[in-house]
Amino acid sequence: MPDAPRLVLFTFPTDRREAEARRSLSAPGPEAATTVLGRAMADPLGPVWQPLGHPFRIAIAHLIKLVGEPAQPSLTADKAGLPGGADG
Repeated sequence: MPDAPRLVLFTFPTDRREAEARRSLSAPGPEAATTVLGRAMADPLGPVWQPLGHPFRIAIAHLIKLVGEPAQPSLTADKAGLPGGADG
């Protein structure tokens, strides 16, 4: 599904709530990562996100690498000769 999310981020108010949620969350579907609000507010791009099934926290840029880049369409309106392109 091209419109389905590939990464879901959860933020919890306390370490205890995060730990409880991590025990309940399962991993099918999009990749998920958790953090505590204080960490996210201090440095949202830093190594504050812990992906499900991973033993340590990583930066959001590494989360993006973990899920991979979105697929790019192979044809554009211009190349396909569709209305709105140079040929149409």
